[in-house]
Amino acid sequence: MKLTFVDATNNPQLFDWVRMRNEIANCPVFNFYSLYMYGVQLDGLVPDNNTMKYFVNYYGTEDGNSYYFDQAYANQLLLNPRSWVDLMQIMGAIQFYPEVIILTDYTSDQSIPVVDSLIKFIQQRYELNCFIVKDLIDINQFEKSDFETQVGYNNFMQDWSRFKAAYYTEKQILSEVIDVE
Repeated sequence: MKLTFVDATNNPQLFDWVRMRNEIANCPVFNFYSLYMYGVQLDGLVPDNNTMKYFVNYYGTEDGNSYYFDQAYANQLLLNPRSWVDLMQIMGAIQFYPEVIILTDYTSDQSIPVVDSLIKFIQQRYELNCFIVKDLIDINQFEKSDFETQVGYNNFMQDWSRFKAAYYTEKQILSEVIDVE
């Protein structure tokens, strides 16, 4: 299992590698802030208006501004249903595939803080390593994203159970509504 964020913006060969991994190795590809129109769009992970209040362009600085944005973004990921579903799509895919790729733009001052915040959230909540690939030399087929601790794995299992319960409850409610009509 491996979670890889790939920025193919400045290297089209990376996009070819992503397509190859998807087509040959059956690795799912998600799209988050990438200019390439490829993969499952993760629009629910884009910061909402409440989170954007805390967005400060802190690229290249190490001030405390990112703390408030990271905190607001983590709340969005956990509490906003659309964000939660997109996050669980990624985390669910990690269970079943050798590698999950998120195609992103890791060069823009507007997207870097958001992608960094998503990576921090995954690393802190699930204690799961994420890898950033911006050049072919960054690819290491031997790196793995394993749960570093039992606590991270337990957080994942609790979130996954919550997601499955909500999905099945919603599916049951929808089928009851359809049957009634």
